[in-house]
Amino acid sequence: MALLHPFDINEVRTAVFSMFSDKAPGPDGMNPGFYQHFWDVVGVDVSEFILNALNSWILPNGLNDTNIILIPKKNVPETVGDMRPIALSNVLYRIMAKMMTNRMKPLMENLISDSQSAFISGRLITDNILVASEVGHFLNGKQCGNVGWGALKLDMAKAYDRMEWPFLKKMLQVMGFEKGWIDLVMTCVTTVTYQVVVNGVPGGKIIPTRGLRQGDPLSPYLFIICAEGLSLLLQKAELAGSIHGCRVARGAPPVSHLFFADDSLLFFKANLQEASVIKQCLLRYENLSGQMVNYHKSNICFSRNTSREDRDLVAICLGVDQAPNFGKYLGLPSFIGRNKRAVFSYVEDKIRQRIGSWNKKLLSQAGKEVLLKSVAQSMPTFSMSIFLLPDTVCLSIERLMNRYWWGKEVDRGIHWKAWDKLCVPKKYGGLGFKDLRSFNLAMLGKQAWRFLTNPTSLAARIYKARYYPTTSFIDAKIGKCPSYCWRSIMAAHGIVCAGVRRRIGNGEKTLIWGHPWLPDDPSPLIQTEMPEELREARVVGLIDHQTKTWDPHILSDLFEPDDVARIYRIPISPEYEDSWYWYKDPRGEYSVKNAYRQIVGNYENNSGTFDKWITLWKLKIPPKWKTFLWRALCDILPTTNNLIIKRVEVVPACPMCDTSHENVMHALTSCDYSRIVWNISGLPITNIIAATFPEWIMGAMTNLTEEQFATLVGVLYHLWNARNEAVWKRALPPPSATWRRAAAATTAYTQAHCPGSVPSAQQPPLVLHGRPRCFFDGGYRPQTGDAVYGVVLLHLDGSFKAATNGKLMTCLSPLMAEALACREALSWLKERNELDVDMLTDCTQLRHHLLSSPTTILSYEGVVEDQFRAIMAQFTYCSINIVSRLVNVSAHTLATLAFDQEHSMYWDYVPPDCLIPFIN
Repeated sequence: MALLHPFDINEVRTAVFSMFSDKAPGPDGMNPGFYQHFWDVVGVDVSEFILNALNSWILPNGLNDTNIILIPKKNVPETVGDMRPIALSNVLYRIMAKMMTNRMKPLMENLISDSQSAFISGRLITDNILVASEVGHFLNGKQCGNVGWGALKLDMAKAYDRMEWPFLKKMLQVMGFEKGWIDLVMTCVTTVTYQVVVNGVPGGKIIPTRGLRQGDPLSPYLFIICAEGLSLLLQKAELAGSIHGCRVARGAPPVSHLFFADDSLLFFKANLQEASVIKQCLLRYENLSGQMVNYHKSNICFSRNTSREDRDLVAICLGVDQAPNFGKYLGLPSFIGRNKRAVFSYVEDKIRQRIGSWNKKLLSQAGKEVLLKSVAQSMPTFSMSIFLLPDTVCLSIERLMNRYWWGKEVDRGIHWKAWDKLCVPKKYGGLGFKDLRSFNLAMLGKQAWRFLTNPTSLAARIYKARYYPTTSFIDAKIGKCPSYCWRSIMAAHGIVCAGVRRRIGNGEKTLIWGHPWLPDDPSPLIQTEMPEELREARVVGLIDHQTKTWDPHILSDLFEPDDVARIYRIPISPEYEDSWYWYKDPRGEYSVKNAYRQIVGNYENNSGTFDKWITLWKLKIPPKWKTFLWRALCDILPTTNNLIIKRVEVVPACPMCDTSHENVMHALTSCDYSRIVWNISGLPITNIIAATFPEWIMGAMTNLTEEQFATLVGVLYHLWNARNEAVWKRALPPPSATWRRAAAATTAYTQAHCPGSVPSAQQPPLVLHGRPRCFFDGGYRPQTGDAVYGVVLLHLDGSFKAATNGKLMTCLSPLMAEALACREALSWLKERNELDVDMLTDCTQLRHHLLSSPTTILSYEGVVEDQFRAIMAQFTYCSINIVSRLVNVSAHTLATLAFDQEHSMYWDYVPPDCLIPFIN
């Protein structure tokens, strides 16, 4: 019945702003960006139109019209088959379809079997690849036994275009959808009309009688519902014993088929009987759905113990060709042999081809940096999420990118800085390129994290039965004869295990000795020696269930005083189950970004003499100027001194003044030519005394405003260009010309890219009207683990109304202290019956977490946020707003005072002395 609930305006807005703004327009000529940009103008009318159509189940004429654009597949198309049709529908229809899709999404996980991974929340394409790879490894290694196995890879011809509408409607009925919802879906599907646009001119209308429109937000979900029909036929045959799914190990779930949209893999015993059943299921599915298997492009492979006779009989029965393995599945190789370099050479070849197509002469180094980060580094990520690429492949790719960035077509050019130095984050003096090996391990850690936190998935159950049937993933070993996927995941096993902790809920699933569940000081493990009889003891035995707190008598009997103190810091949430969480993330969720930082280590001590890199990269100047200044600060400009160090035979004299050796400091600041330019500029830099260029730049940052410093960087850039003209053209431009070019370029760029920009130090004033304001703040001392809160409530006119402060129990981080302070503030307001209020905090991270969509609760902070939302739901109105620390100083002062108080304090109507200077 939730599907048939009337649609509301919030669903319209959510759908509009979840669409890509620059999608190609349909017959209406608009793209989603138009509606997003002018939503305050057209939002009411658009919402009313869409709600009337959806709630009445009637689509206006012309709403479902679609243009078909033909895109050539090759340079010289000759037939219609050489063109790729792209369907472009009206944006208003796409908004409606998006709203319907958003309602269907939460239901799909329970409707679609585990063998399908496409478009289902919580399932990834990597799940199918991991399962297929493990089954392929099993087939390749099975050399004995009387029963052989076959793997059939199917190719569906025009899968979306051939789907019969009556079959779709029947599948929706079988799935249990309400009649009204089915009618609405079928209206969207059956009222489509097409017109082919050639050279901008639309042709006559085409009215289809079957098929799902690609590009429609509904189509992917409708297709997997139809594909579930084939899945049900195979499951029915499996339950009847007519076919058998492949088990990779004793206790593993049988796998008879894997579907990802129209990519299909079927597994069965390699004999004529089961092949005939598979053929019957396919024929029946074709007759019902309109789908057609392209047997010429399909193939089958067999386990090694399958006899030649059985192979031939099965292949003839199915009408497909035989193959040594099922090749690439979903874009990745399904079988990894001994020569890993040869298997993964396709990754290197694609990147080399892409980099080779970029013209080096048309891009600055800053432009090359963007290309390498957004394109070249992202190309191997799909392979990296499943396989551990060989070191030689990673090294070769890094060399390709390094060679391109330095602009050399052959290896003989000068690479002024090693790649590992370029991989240092920008705020520590590098350029922030990815170290591919470390990034590969961080990507693989995502799979290890999913095995740990989602053990019920099909992939996790198969790998558990194969490699760690009697233990948990934490204690898993690489085992005997592992697949390359498992080897790859185990490469990241130690990283994930070192970064996870147990969040204590009711304590029923956490081992006292053996699981990391304490604060990391000195270790997340219990330090007290373990009694042998308590090896399997759980944390639940340490909890007093009447008071829902730690039992002091049991703790003092079992543990040393240091462990007892650490246990008391752990909060108990009996209403939640224990869970694993990533302790370096506030939400407790594993992220590749966080894991990558952990792998590469800390760069804070390697920033060198210059430590204002963040300020440099935030300057509002052209990116190529920033890259030039970075090179100058790192002393890797091709001055004569640096060229001699690199064993290049040059005259050491400065090409601009010809009086002394040239280094960066001389070329840009102390050369006679440079001094004349600086005198013309009028910038107040004459009092800067420095021995090195980084010291000179830091002095300039201190003495100049942001605008003046931007101009200074422009002068430096054009000074270097003038120096290069002197080298290559044997002509030095007049100093006045160099200064004019620098000033003009700075002014033009600022006006074009930063019109009316507000300095970062300024914040727009917060305007709140009509409600009391409640300021709150939390404090935390990591040395002792003590945490406090302070709350100040003001009247509508801004005068003091009430305040409270106190100590917080069981806190583990500053963010958790802020979250607990928010919870205490809401509870206090609720007791006072102040249910219409604006909450104000200076913690941006807390506000982001509280207002974002709630996710799976893994960390302690997540538990507090969940409790906050439960209390907030009881308020008439409650908003969370950000203010600066200066504005929130009253709550901060109260929180600080609470560190020295024994109990909570409360003031009503009369402000305490410590707040009088900060009120009004």
